[in-house]
Formats: sequence, structure tokens, C-alpha cells
Amino acid sequence: MNTTNRQSIGDKELVSGRASTVSSAFTITKVHEAHRMGVGTIFTGVIPILDLFHLMDRNLIMYSPKYQRGFNARSAKNKTEADYDKCLSIFDSDVNIETGRSNEIAMRYLLGCTPEQPKQLFDYQIIWNARKEKGHTCEPLQPETCRQLVLDGDELTIDARIVVPDSAHRHRAYYALGSWYENPEPGGPIPNSIDVDGDIWDGETIGKMVKDCLHLDETDLHTARVDIFHLTGVEEGRLWDQINSDARKASKSVEIDMDYERNAERRFVKAIMNQSEMFSADEIEKRATTITRNSRKLTTNSTLVTAVEPYKAILQKLEDESPPDHQDLVDFFIAFFDEWANHFPAMAPGAKTEDRVVMRGQSMAGANVMYFPLIELLFKIWDIYNDNGDAWIGKSEWKNVLARLAGHIDEKDANSFLIMDRDNTDWDGRVFITTTRMKKRPDGSEYPDTKRSISSTRDTRASAFAYLEGICADLLPERK
Repeated sequence: MNTTNRQSIGDKELVSGRASTVSSAFTITKVHEAHRMGVGTIFTGVIPILDLFHLMDRNLIMYSPKYQRGFNARSAKNKTEADYDKCLSIFDSDVNIETGRSNEIAMRYLLGCTPEQPKQLFDYQIIWNARKEKGHTCEPLQPETCRQLVLDGDELTIDARIVVPDSAHRHRAYYALGSWYENPEPGGPIPNSIDVDGDIWDGETIGKMVKDCLHLDETDLHTARVDIFHLTGVEEGRLWDQINSDARKASKSVEIDMDYERNAERRFVKAIMNQSEMFSADEIEKRATTITRNSRKLTTNSTLVTAVEPYKAILQKLEDESPPDHQDLVDFFIAFFDEWANHFPAMAPGAKTEDRVVMRGQSMAGANVMYFPLIELLFKIWDIYNDNGDAWIGKSEWKNVLARLAGHIDEKDANSFLIMDRDNTDWDGRVFITTTRMKKRPDGSEYPDTKRSISSTRDTRASAFAYLEGICADLLPERK
């Protein structure tokens, strides 16, 4: 943006390339236009983040509760239909925008400005609607009849109410960046801390990063792409619906596979996949969150990440303060499940598909739900060894624990069920649930159809852990 091509509005400098009879008019540069049948002209341009900040600071960009995400839960119960019809400041305390989420987006942008930081803000697009108001139904590009949107070369002058039909959190994030840039000192707008995927950044560090790296006055480097529609309020609501309803969310497994560096739990699982034959990329399902009946895959990456997620604070602390202990935990995880596979060979790397299919039909040992109590037991045992200052290598307790869990319900009766047998009725009410529904016979009569199936919820996983821990409690290492 050419900084000489501006005009001031109040005490803030806004981008402007042409005169206007309305003081809120401003100009976007590097604009391209596209024509969409039934929609009209859509403009795409570039705006410096600092100028975007100034526009929001002057309340020239609005939020429509009716055609956006409404009001937050605290205030929605007190609102009338008339309240939804109003356009509000994007900073109104009642709008449904989460400050924490906006700050996280802003922090991702700041980290992208910082050398050698693994996190960046890839999606920099924002969306506006230059709202068609009553009495202004003309199409753009017709300056003789309409002054709301006027394109001159690659510059678009906007003299209309700007409403955000999507990307409200990104707008607030850009505003946060502008406010941090203008006042990076302690006690200013920078929050005390920001959590980005489990990494906590304190306000003092953020302020230093802003001073060192966030040079928003370099307006050619710090920009946002803006798509500008010219729609009525009703059409704006349809746009919001299509943006949010038509996009298909990827499975959690795919999300994880795209970015293992996102947080401590993903990095831990990636380390295991890189170092373990049993959990190597060839053995793990990375595109779906379930294992099909005839799959050769052992488990899913999402199962492993979700199972270690309760320990993300521990993993983050080990990464930051004790990398050797973090590696020791990775090693113990691998050794723990290698030992488990000694009891259940179908779980070993390279096992045949048919062997794993048979195992899944007969045993709980490799069921997705079983990773949760086993990993909880693993972390508990490792923490005891680590807290005692003992090396787990060469110790027998943890191997004895796994041997018992792989054994018979009654250790003295070789004919009793194995603990991990699916037919072990101790799993009923813990992991297995029974459902009955009436089905019709060909003659029209009904009969009860009863099914026993695995339920993997927080409660059933906790129940499974309590069951396993109760079986092996006397074999666990003692905490000194």
C-alpha cells in the first residue's frame, strides 16, 4: 500500500484513494473482480493489517447477530427478535466471539513472524459484505447510479456498511495484533498468557516478540486478503450458511496426520511412530478414526493421540524441562506394548491380516478402547519409576502386570476365561453394552433382537481402567 495515498478519519489514518462525500468511505487496493451468476460481482483485494485495525477501531466493520453466529450464551436468553436485526460492533460484549480463540489466532500470526517457530497462520482470508440497504439495490460498477462500490483500475472504493458474514474471529485476531503493535507494554492490551495447542506464552514474552518482529508499519508485508460481496441481509445469511454448512470437516485422524507438530500429545505419538516397529506408519490407520473388521491396521493415530491427551501437560513439561525423561517415556511406551504383543502375537509388527481379524473377534487386547486403560496404566507405572529415580529397564514389575492381564481370570484354572476374552462377562456393563429392539418377522410378528457391543466413552474407559488396576494392583511398583 502506498502510504502517501491515505486520508484521515478522526484521529485514525485510513486507506483512501479517492474523495468521498461520506467520511466512512475507504479504498481497497490490488482488487480483482469475478462475476457469479445470480450473485453478482465479487471483489478480492488486499488490505494492510494496520489499516484493518483502524477500520475496526472506528467501528466501520459490523457484526450481524441474525446472519452470523448470534449472541453468546450468557446474553442470548435476554434478547428479542428485534435485537437480532441490529448490526453491532464486532467488540460488543454480547456477540458470539470467543476472545481466547481470537488471541490464539493472533498468536499464530505472531509466531509466523518469529524466526524458527513451527506455528504459522496459513488462512489469512477475511470476508465482508458491503450490505445492500433499502433504496440501494443497484449493481456495483455503475457509478452513475450507485456510489456504494466503485472500481477504478485495481482500487475499489467502498461507501457502504461493512458486515462480517464469516471470519469474525479472524477479524478480532487482526485487531488484537494492531492493538499489541500500538501498545506492547505491560499493562496494555496483551493478555497475561495465550495457549496455542498447549504451548503457553506469557504476556512479557509476547510483548518482546511484538517489539522485535511485528512490524505492521511495513504494510506490504503484513496484509490480509479480503473477499467482498454486495448482498442483502437475507443473502448474507445464505452466504454464511453455505460457508459453514457445505464444508466437510476432515476426520480427526486426517487432521492429526496433516500436523503432528501441533501439540505435545501429537508430537509424542509421532515420536512413537518414528521409533517403534509395532506403531510404525505401516501399522497405523491414519485416514479414519475406526478400524474396519477386515483391516490389517493395528489401531488409529487418533486413538493413540486421544489416549495420551490427558497427559499433555506432563508431556509439555518434559519437552521443555527434561528431554531425556521425555525420550525415556517414549522408550517405555514402546517396550510396554512390545511386551504386550509377546502375549498377543497378532499385535506384533508384520502380523497377517487374518490373524488380526481373528484376534479382534475373540479378544479385547487390541481393541481401540483397550488402549485407553493400558496407556493410563503405562503412565502410572512410568511415573512411579521416574518419581523414585529408578530405571524401568531391568525391572520385572511392569512385565508381571502385563502377564497377569494377559492371563486367565482365575490363575489357578486354565479353563477359565482369559481376562482379555471378549466372552469375559466382567466386561459387561464396563465396556460392553447390551441393546434390545423389536424387529419384525416376514409374517409381521415381532421378536426382540439383542446385541452386545463395545462402548468407548469416558465412563467406560474409566471403568475398564478400574477393572484392570484392581486385577494387578498388588504387582505395581511401590512409590518410595
